[in-house]
Amino acid sequence: MFKAVISALLLVTTAAGPVFADFFVTGNDLDKQCRNDSRMFAMGYVVGVADLIQNTVPGEICISETATAGQLVDILCEYIKDNPKERHFSGDYLALASLSEAFPCKK
Repeated sequence: MFKAVISALLLVTTAAGPVFADFFVTGNDLDKQCRNDSRMFAMGYVVGVADLIQNTVPGEICISETATAGQLVDILCEYIKDNPKERHFSGDYLALASLSEAFPCKK
């Protein structure tokens, strides 16, 4: 299912035309934001990806109702720190990968 979501995200971004030739946000961009005292951009980004995935692909991630936006950004920033070889990937891929790892759905 994870691969299907990533494939769909890539299809949408590549079908939009040359504006999306480069990602708007990469892991390198998010890494800089994670190291910033105010991680508000990274927080907004990961919450947006979480909302999108939970509302469009039910069962891909199962975030606890008690999880906070602060926890989501902590998870994303930790994932990026622990996986430096993936920092050139798109931000949405890294957000989904980190959330899928932290909040897997019971199958």
